Amino acid sequence: MYNQPEEIIKQFNLAADQITRGRGYYICRTDKGIKLLVPYSGSEERAYFLREFLIYMKDSGFEAEQILLTSENEPFGVDAYGDRYLCKDAFEGIECSTRKREEMKEAAKILALYHKLSGGCALRVPECLGRQQAGTLQLYEKRIRELHKARNYLRGKKQKNPFEQCFCEQYPHFMEQAAEAIEMLEEEQPGREIICHGDFNQHNILKTETGWRMLHFE
Repeated sequence: MYNQPEEIIKQFNLAADQITRGRGYYICRTDKGIKLLVPYSGSEERAYFLREFLIYMKDSGFEAEQILLTSENEPFGVDAYGDRYLCKDAFEGIECSTRKREEMKEAAKILALYHKLSGGCALRVPECLGRQQAGTLQLYEKRIRELHKARNYLRGKKQKNPFEQCFCEQYPHFMEQAAEAIEMLEEEQPGREIICHGDFNQHNILKTETGWRMLHFE
């Protein structure tokens, strides 16, 4: 194979009897359970931090996937072409469905728990991860201006499709909520920093036999 997954998985002291392709990664059935080989393009510092952060989350009660080290204590394996791969635990289950309200509510719950716990992480965050320059209040104000702009644009349209009609009808309701949010943020004291997932969508929320899981922190 071009990416030589069999050779990469050996770098993690694992023996795989079956390797198949997933959505952008390799699924490896090994002597130590199912593992994923995921392409990685970030820095070594970032990979080490990610591993320590996921250990912290699991120790805090959040069932997060764990990243393995190679036999050389490196956070990723490297193939013959210089491509790097993380090796991490795999969860088996069904992706969250955006068509099912209850599943979307469960996704919101797990995101809230994640934010609550990640705010307590005392690890030094590498500069390479970056920080949101604007505060939450400024971000909300920006989003409200964007909604105003969208509403004003739709007002000028003579013919509106069903979604646009629904948007205009629901606009006052969401603006009331936005005003409440701004008021709360203006009264709020500076809070803790949290570490965002960065790619939170239905593909990264899984319903397993033991509960809901958030995946793909890389």
